[in-house]
Amino acid sequence: MPEGKYILIVEDNMVSQRVTQRLVRKLGHESKVVSNGKEAVDAFTSEKFDLILMDCQMPVMDGYAATQQIRQIEDRQGGHIPVIAVTAHTLEGNRERCIESGMDDYITKPVKLDELQSTIDSAIVEFGASASHSNGVASSENATSSSIPEPIDDNQEPAIDPKALDQIRELDLGGDVHPLVELADLFIEDVPARFERLRQAINSRNVQQIEESAHGILGSSGNMGATGMSRHCIIIKESAKTENWEIIQNTFVALIQEFERVRAALELEKQKLIH
Repeated sequence: MPEGKYILIVEDNMVSQRVTQRLVRKLGHESKVVSNGKEAVDAFTSEKFDLILMDCQMPVMDGYAATQQIRQIEDRQGGHIPVIAVTAHTLEGNRERCIESGMDDYITKPVKLDELQSTIDSAIVEFGASASHSNGVASSENATSSSIPEPIDDNQEPAIDPKALDQIRELDLGGDVHPLVELADLFIEDVPARFERLRQAINSRNVQQIEESAHGILGSSGNMGATGMSRHCIIIKESAKTENWEIIQNTFVALIQEFERVRAALELEKQKLIH
């Protein structure tokens, strides 16, 4: 089983970056983090990595375009680095886009430690030593389509998935700051600024910016186990495609309200660790 690998993490969301870094370190691997697809291509050409964990939707250059450029470089120079897409939500069409761009597999947020381990190990064993590109994305439980979630009453479920909190606690490798405190603080600080960007995008009815802003919040929410927030972000992203402004506006209000529930839950969890 592959151990001690050097992994490139491509993710523009700070909360997601920290979570993935801790997951990778927990598995015994080293990592480097970059914030967009252009930086990923630059890193690939200047350093030797064993695998890339690639977010799909990022500013400057998305994960699909970055993977295509990496495969073009490999066509000229030889080799094949496994590229694993890390997606905030799996919808119909994502699998096809992954195949077309040259990705080998994908997993969804929140990423589970055992799932990440098996995906990394399988990808390195199957693709890492191959100089030729595989014909399609590797089969996995996550490579399935899912529909847009139906709105439900958030108060009927916990603001934070307890299993997600347990996984974050398991990422504690010692040190001055517990990972749950670190990630909760990052999340609480980061989300309001993302809300403002989403609000401006909605007011200007900029579909691309709405999708990008909602995606950023979705990534953070997924990693923190904020299932209600994640569901609202998905609805906003998909409603933007059809320009259903009434649903977008109403869901944005619900998203902000749900964030307050999540914030309160995280503050409570922090207090348990501090005292």
